[in-house]
Amino acid sequence: MFPLLQLPFLCIQEVTDQWELVQLYQISLLSKRARRILKKKKSCYSEVTLILSCRTLVIKSDNEEESILYFRRDRFKKYPECDYDNDPERKEDRSNYSPFFQETQHIMNVFNCPFRKIELDLKSPLTDNQLILFIDWLNGIKTEIREVCIDSFSRRMFEIFMNRFQRSIEDLEVYELIFSDVEREPINSNRLNFEIQRSFFVDCSEWFNLEFLLSMDSEQILANGMKLSAEDMNVFLRSWQEGKTNRNLKMLKITTGSTSDMKKVVKDCGAELIDPRTAKFKHTHFRDRESHDRWICGGIHIRRNDGRLAIIQTRNHEYLTEDENITQEQIQKYLVEKEIWNSEKNHEEWYKKWLGVYFI
Repeated sequence: MFPLLQLPFLCIQEVTDQWELVQLYQISLLSKRARRILKKKKSCYSEVTLILSCRTLVIKSDNEEESILYFRRDRFKKYPECDYDNDPERKEDRSNYSPFFQETQHIMNVFNCPFRKIELDLKSPLTDNQLILFIDWLNGIKTEIREVCIDSFSRRMFEIFMNRFQRSIEDLEVYELIFSDVEREPINSNRLNFEIQRSFFVDCSEWFNLEFLLSMDSEQILANGMKLSAEDMNVFLRSWQEGKTNRNLKMLKITTGSTSDMKKVVKDCGAELIDPRTAKFKHTHFRDRESHDRWICGGIHIRRNDGRLAIIQTRNHEYLTEDENITQEQIQKYLVEKEIWNSEKNHEEWYKKWLGVYFI
């Protein structure tokens, strides 16, 4: 047996407190006793980021220091200044992901910390079967997963992820859609099959339709390039207003591929245009896991059947402080909007390519 493990627990703890994470990991591989001792020891590691494409763990300590572990062959190794692009072991056969999952689970069990983020590139050289294996592994572990970030994806692999993943997470971010080897077809995922508690961000949302939007119950939804018409957005607002869907939503910001008449967007919602000089509301939203306070003045107001207020932005402007004064320019814009609002005629100034709604 390793001599250190024969010492009393307090002595072991005093020694191992001086060790780096990779040294603790290496000793945890020696025996069950070593793993029990490390589990008993108070962990100073707060969260883990898993990067699937390079089979890497970034482990952050309580004092914000990061340790980077690269998986090679059957073990994690530390490369303090690793030139990853020129790493000779990088080209090793990666057809078998099971050892990586097994060792990752070992680390998560020993150091008892959550996944801060799972970073994915859902494209070649990753295969469909490898992705399915990875998703099934995530679904089966008990470790908390706070955020999933999909940096790029093919249509096929994204469908697999959205239809197979079953964990409850705080945030989902989706970025670049790869069209190099696929047709521009809708994503076959019309409903959200897992829980996103706080924030959903998608940077390329041509696949993101009304049915999918209505199936979500996140606090924040931010989507660029949605193919939603004024009628679709009206259906969304009325469904929320009647208390049928999106009951936990606090902020919605979307951009669309074409302009929409705001009067049609709020048709039959009992909407009221509010003077920004007479109404100011505080809203708190999350970005990069930090909360930010903003103030919204005026807007178009509609109410849910339980009295909750939705404020639709008429201009893409937020106030950083409560005492920030409304500019003359903003007042003039409101007066123009008021004239259009009260007019029976359509006006191009009332057509928007975006919709911003705060739910107070």
